[in-house]
Amino acid sequence: MRATVTGNLVRDAELKFTNSGKAVCNFTVADSYKPNRDAEEQVVYMDVVMWGSLAENFVSSLKKGQRVICEGRVQQRNWETDKGEKRSKYELVADSAGPDLRWQTAEVHHRTTNGSAGTSESRPFRPQFDEEPF
Repeated sequence: MRATVTGNLVRDAELKFTNSGKAVCNFTVADSYKPNRDAEEQVVYMDVVMWGSLAENFVSSLKKGQRVICEGRVQQRNWETDKGEKRSKYELVADSAGPDLRWQTAEVHHRTTNGSAGTSESRPFRPQFDEEPF
């Protein structure tokens, strides 16, 4: 199932690397809503996982409290605790993400080499057009 999640970062994304050197980050997005006018506000949390250069760029760009948009597929992860209890949760494995520009502004930088954050210089992204777009 594909989904788009919009909300605030609960904490800074945590960047780690697998044994093979692939970047991965995990974080939680929270959003609140009122089911109806008289109800108390409810908060919904969604755990998000990102891989590769997306994970590296996300960690270096967005911080706790900022409003983000993440798009990807929802997956159910199952595991067993040390005590033998079965657990499961749903999480979003993001294919793309960025700041929610309804609430903030952003400056976009284009990676000049393989897209790996921190290993190349960046420069502001300026699209090139053969003619004026408007």
